[in-house]
Amino acid sequence: MPDEIPSEDAIVQHIAAESIHVDGSIHRDQKLSDIGLTGIALWACVAQIEREIGSPILDKHVQSWVTVGDILDEVTQSSR
Repeated sequence: MPDEIPSEDAIVQHIAAESIHVDGSIHRDQKLSDIGLTGIALWACVAQIEREIGSPILDKHVQSWVTVGDILDEVTQSSR
């Protein structure tokens, strides 16, 4: 596990960079599909976050209905 877990802001910035959301504002309650993360892009984004924190963040099958908040909550739980 890395020495330092990325902050929620850093994770949101990473999600925003991978999304096609035009204005860059990402909210916890947004579905990943609503910001353009589906299919391979969704898996790539989750895999990058998992590499950064050093552990898997989603035990369940990742679907486009997963929200930004779900990802943030999983990162928080993984860091404990």
